[in-house]
Amino acid sequence: MTVFYRKYRPQKLADVIDQEHVKKTLLGQLESGRISHGYLFAGPKGTGKTSTARIFAKAVNCQSRQLTKRDQMSNVKGSPREAGQVFFGEPCGKCQSCLAIKDGSYLDLIEIDAASNRGIDEIRDLREKIKLSPLAGRFKVYIIDEAHMLTTEAFNALLKTLEEPPSHAIFILCTTDAGKLPATIISRLQRFNFSRATKDDLISAIEKIVKSESIKIEREAISAIAEASDGSYRDAISILDQVASLDKTIQPADVSEVALLFDWNHLFEFVENLASYNLRKAAEAVDKLAEAGTDIPFFTRELILFLKKLLFCKIGIQERDGGDATQIKMARELAQRFEYNDLVTLMKLFLIAESEIKLYPLAQIPLILAVCKYLPAVQLPSGSEPQVFDSDHSASRSGSEDPSGSRTTSSWPRGVAQTRGGRRPAGQGRQVAESVARVQIGVDEIENNGDTGEAKGAPPRLKSLEDQEGYAGQARSSKKTISHREEKTTNGSKKPANLLAQIEQGWGEFLNKVKGQNVHVVALLRSTKVLAFDGTDLTLEVFYRFHKDKLEEQKIRVMLEGILSEIVGKIIRLKFVLAQKESKPTRQVELSDVVEPPSEELAKIAQEIFSK
Repeated sequence: MTVFYRKYRPQKLADVIDQEHVKKTLLGQLESGRISHGYLFAGPKGTGKTSTARIFAKAVNCQSRQLTKRDQMSNVKGSPREAGQVFFGEPCGKCQSCLAIKDGSYLDLIEIDAASNRGIDEIRDLREKIKLSPLAGRFKVYIIDEAHMLTTEAFNALLKTLEEPPSHAIFILCTTDAGKLPATIISRLQRFNFSRATKDDLISAIEKIVKSESIKIEREAISAIAEASDGSYRDAISILDQVASLDKTIQPADVSEVALLFDWNHLFEFVENLASYNLRKAAEAVDKLAEAGTDIPFFTRELILFLKKLLFCKIGIQERDGGDATQIKMARELAQRFEYNDLVTLMKLFLIAESEIKLYPLAQIPLILAVCKYLPAVQLPSGSEPQVFDSDHSASRSGSEDPSGSRTTSSWPRGVAQTRGGRRPAGQGRQVAESVARVQIGVDEIENNGDTGEAKGAPPRLKSLEDQEGYAGQARSSKKTISHREEKTTNGSKKPANLLAQIEQGWGEFLNKVKGQNVHVVALLRSTKVLAFDGTDLTLEVFYRFHKDKLEEQKIRVMLEGILSEIVGKIIRLKFVLAQKESKPTRQVELSDVVEPPSEELAKIAQEIFSK
C-alpha cells in the first residue's frame, strides 16, 4: 500500500497547501509564457518546495498545451502565429510527460541532492550535460534540493551557467537556509519564500485524507497532529500515516504516544511550576520528558510559543490559533502570575537553550540549565538542602559570624525572600533569588546589606530586555539609581582618589553587570591580569590567543568599555595583549564559570585579577 505522503503529494499548484502568493505568481508566468531560467524556493521543511518545483516542471513540459487568446485571434485573422505564444497553465496530469514526471522516469527532469552531490565535480558534469537539447520535452528542468549544502567551489562553477544558461534549461534551487547561499547566486534567481502552513490549513488537509481513507479519529487528535507537525504538511501526513495503523478510534493520547509528544496540560504544569518558583518540579519534569523519549527540541519550541501566548495575553493581543476556550482561560490566568519582564526573560533563556541543544550530548541539559538560571535558589525538601541554596549556611562562604552567632553579611540582595503574592516559602532561612537577568547590585553593596527583612509585595522586578541589549558607552539615567554605588563605605571612608583603585573597587560590580549581559565573557575575564593603566587605557594581559580574539570583538569590547565607564564615571578604554611567556594563569576557567559563577565567585575573580 502506498504511504500517504506519496499518495497525496500535490499534483497541481491548486493542490499545494497555503502559499497563495507563490501559486499566483507562478501560474501567472505559466499563462503568459514568460518563464524565467532560474528560481529559488526557500522556506522551512515540509512546506511544498520540491513538490511545487516538480509541478512547475510538469507544467512547462505538458503536452496538452494550448494557444493563448492572442494566438487564437491571430489565427482567425489569418496572420501567422507568433513563436513562443504558448498557454502552459496547470499541468493536465494525463499526458505522457506528466505521467513520467509523476513516476520519476522523465529524462528531462534532473533532481540533484546537494547534500550528497555537493562538490565541484558534480557541477562540472552538470555543465557539460546541460548543453544537450531536451530528449522529450521543451525544457530541461534541474531541481537542486538543499542547495545551501553546495561547496563554495561548486557555487562558483554554477554561477557561470546561471549567468548564461541555454534557452532550454530551467534551474530550481530549493533550500531551507537561503542565508547560506552566496549573494551572487541569489541575485540571478527569482526568489519565492514558502511559509509554514497554518494550523487550520493542516487540519483541513488532514480531514480530507481521513475522509478519503475512512479513518476513525477524534477531532482533538487531528488538532494534535496539526500542532505536532509545526507547519509542515509532510510531517502531518507522516504522523497520520503512523497512527492510522491502529485498529481503533484514534485519540489525542495515541498521537502523543506515536509522535513522542506531550499534551497541553504537561506544558501548562511546567510553566506553572516556573510561576510558583518550584525548581525541583520544573527540573524533574524536563528530565522525565527526556526519559520518556520526548523530542526535547520540539518541546522547547512549543514552550517558547506557549510563553509567547502568555506574553500576548499579558499585553492584550489575541492570537488566531489560540486553542479552545478552556485553554485560553487557563492561559490568561497563568499570564497574570508573571510580570511582563519575567516572560521576556524566560523566552530569552529558552531561545538560548534551543540554540545550544545540539551542542550537548543530552538534549535536556540546556533546558534544565535555563530553568536553574531563572530560579537560582528555591525551597528544597527538608533534609536535602545543599549549602549553596541555604542562606543560613552561606555565611561560611560569603560572610562571617560574630561571637553571638549573628550573621554580619548576606549572600543575597535585599527583598528576595518572598514569592509572588507576598507569601514567604516554608523555612524562614531560605530565600528565593531573582532570575539571571535581575539587576545586579555591586559586590560591596551586597556585603553591606546584612538585613534581609521581609519585602513588600512581589519580589524585585526583572531587568527589562532593553537594558540587557548591551551598553554603547552611555548610561541610562533612569537605571543609574538602581546600580549606583554608595559614595561611602560602612566605616565612613570616602571613595579612593586614585582612579585605578576606584576601578579595582568597582570591579566586582563590573563583573556582575557583564554577567548579566554575557556570562561567557566573565569566564574569559577570569584568565586576565591587569598590566598597565595610564589614566584612560586599561591594559589587560590575556593568556590565550582565542580569549584575546573574543574579547577584542567590537560588540564585546563596546559592552565592556561602556559598563566600566559607567561605573567609574570616566571614559575608560580597554586594551588586551597576549602574554609573552607560555604560562597558564593562576586560576583556570572551570566549567562552573561557563555556566554562571555566583556573586561570591565574581568577588574572588576581581580580587585575583588585581592581585596578580
